[in-house]
Amino acid sequence: MSGVTKALADLKTKLGAIAPVRTGRAALETSSAALPVIVVWSTQDQPNGESGFNSIGYTRTVVIEIKVDAAGEFTDTLDTALSAFRAAIQSVIPGQASLSGAVAVRETGARFYVPESGSGTAISQITLEIDYIEPFRSLS
Repeated sequence: MSGVTKALADLKTKLGAIAPVRTGRAALETSSAALPVIVVWSTQDQPNGESGFNSIGYTRTVVIEIKVDAAGEFTDTLDTALSAFRAAIQSVIPGQASLSGAVAVRETGARFYVPESGSGTAISQITLEIDYIEPFRSLS
């Protein structure tokens, strides 16, 4: 199992304490999901060139989207969701690797989206970078 696969599974477990977490195909459709809901997907994976362990080091960029019911003051709701996210992975930030399989984890930013007209859903997107080591593997 890949280092990043372990890290993402651990992240999903930690975030599950906040709200149900969707990944893969389940993440594609959340318009009918009960709120709050968390969606996790990867956006990029690249060599980081920082590993000296006879392995190849990579950095995976991951987006965590938290959708909440914004039936009141949605800015407070989004701030509460962001605080809950950070509390769930507090031991990970900044740069500590408490996710299984990760070398380091960094929060690189958060964005906020107000509810669309006629919608009661507000969204916060948090971007993480997960550094991990992928050992050399033989293809034979």
